[in-house]
Amino acid sequence: MRGPSPAATLFSVLVFGFSLSCSSPAGVGVPFQLYTHCGIRYADFDGRRFYADPPLDDGSGNPPRGWGNPFDNGTMTPIDKNTAVFTDPAGHRAVFSTQPKTGIPTIEICS
Repeated sequence: MRGPSPAATLFSVLVFGFSLSCSSPAGVGVPFQLYTHCGIRYADFDGRRFYADPPLDDGSGNPPRGWGNPFDNGTMTPIDKNTAVFTDPAGHRAVFSTQPKTGIPTIEICS
C-alpha cells in the first residue's frame, strides 16, 4: 500500500496543520499552520494530538499579543515522540506535548 502523495501531504500540512504521513523525523521542522483563534491550546500534528505545554493566551481566550489570529504560520519541529515545538518568523514559540505537565485539558468549543 502506498502512502499519501507529496502533494496530498503538503496540502494537508498547509490546510489542516498536520501531516498524514506520521513520519516527521525528530529535529526536522515542517511548515505548519497553527490554529490560534481561542488561544494556543493544541495542535494536531503527525497524526496525533499535542497539547500546548503550557497553554498560551491573552487572558481573554485569544492568542497572545503578536500571534496570528485565527492561524499563525510557522514551523513545527518534532523533538521526540511526545514533544514538538512551533516557531514562527516573528520569534514566537510554543511547546506541545502528548503528555503535558498539567494533564490533558478539556478542549472547549469557542466561537
